[in-house]
Amino acid sequence: MDKVKYVGRFGIQCERCSLILKEEEKYDFHGEVLCEDCYFYVTSPPKACDPMAVATALSIRKQLGQSGTSGLTELQKQIYSVIEQRGKVIKEELLTIIKLASLHILVLTLDMMKLRQLANTCDSFLNT
Repeated sequence: MDKVKYVGRFGIQCERCSLILKEEEKYDFHGEVLCEDCYFYVTSPPKACDPMAVATALSIRKQLGQSGTSGLTELQKQIYSVIEQRGKVIKEELLTIIKLASLHILVLTLDMMKLRQLANTCDSFLNT
């Protein structure tokens, strides 16, 4: 039996993160209805120190003529600079040095699925 959870006229609910989806946005993974982020997460889970991902990223940066901080966001440039100057830095030191809000450091460490859930929560909070 199809266990798709329809949420009134709004659409279908992702079974992992509860995000509301349109019919054409849903992904089916072994009978489970998922949003794009959750589907990506279950089919390609993040891996720490993935040598292939590092090699690919370095290759792409080289092809684009990027090195050092070129191609990074301002926040990424700040983090890069601190690590380059100090070597190893723990999260708490990084927060103090760059004066980041704790939310920023959380965003850096959350995977895509959790990031979407956090964004939905923040949007709800800010719009109340």
